[in-house]
Amino acid sequence: LMRKTTLGDRLLRPAEVKRRLAATSLFALFDDESLQAVAETAKVVSLGSGRVVFKAGDRDDTVYFIARGNAYVLVERDGEERIIDELPTGSLFGEIALLGGEPRSATVRTAGSTTLIAVERRHLEPILDANPALRELVWARYGERRFDDFARDVAELKGLGREERLALLKSGTHQRLDDGRRQPIAGAELGFLLSGRACIQKGDLSMVVKAPALLESETGLDVVVRGPARLVRGGRNGRPRDSRSTQRGHSEKSPTSRRVFVSRSDLATARRIQPRQSRLRNCPGVGSEKRRRLRTSRHRLAGIGQAR
Repeated sequence: LMRKTTLGDRLLRPAEVKRRLAATSLFALFDDESLQAVAETAKVVSLGSGRVVFKAGDRDDTVYFIARGNAYVLVERDGEERIIDELPTGSLFGEIALLGGEPRSATVRTAGSTTLIAVERRHLEPILDANPALRELVWARYGERRFDDFARDVAELKGLGREERLALLKSGTHQRLDDGRRQPIAGAELGFLLSGRACIQKGDLSMVVKAPALLESETGLDVVVRGPARLVRGGRNGRPRDSRSTQRGHSEKSPTSRRVFVSRSDLATARRIQPRQSRLRNCPGVGSEKRRRLRTSRHRLAGIGQAR
């Protein structure tokens, strides 16, 4: 659907690509040498009106900058595509797939003749590997954006301003975890799964969640990552207490006080997981006896999640 264009090459030499990317929040973090390397490997592509850049569900790890033109962001609702946003010239989009490795959450289609600058992960990774400090800066900026978007939909955090929400994240420690790594989250901590998937274990209850997910329990829980993942751990820093638990009379020993904040789709997965032994085997550290207890505790498993 996309091809490198001779006209685009003439209009956007590496020096111009570098200048355009430097104006974005992501690539503004790059030093001159690193940004030059990005500009030299970036592709300039030209698309006509109505062309698809990527579709929802695609596994594509490229980030795009609109050098000229604009594009629509579309999602499917009730069997038809609907426009939910318009991206003007100067927009950067696709960071979640680039850094988090997640499928595209929406479709992007050009609204007219459009010139894009495309940066692929395979070209970006060596640059970040050569500069660990830059890698952490990029992930910190990405984490701020993702956490802020996520936290605005969490009832317990809606009363906080943006700076207060971000203070929760900035007070935490970013961890890059390899497959199978177990990381405890203490009762005095908040955990934010920034990328990847993890098995959340609390006593004899388990569920699998995918990023983004806000993890919290009064008495602590364990996170076992499945594949490479990024986790941010930090203190509560004055976070408002969940008044709903008090109103419902949840105690420390009550199964429903074992709270994991995830998306509604992940909560549905948690409710489905308990009758399927094969799914439970995929959760690291869940033995046969624990699977038996899980299968006989359907109402308890359903209570582990709380929609954001």
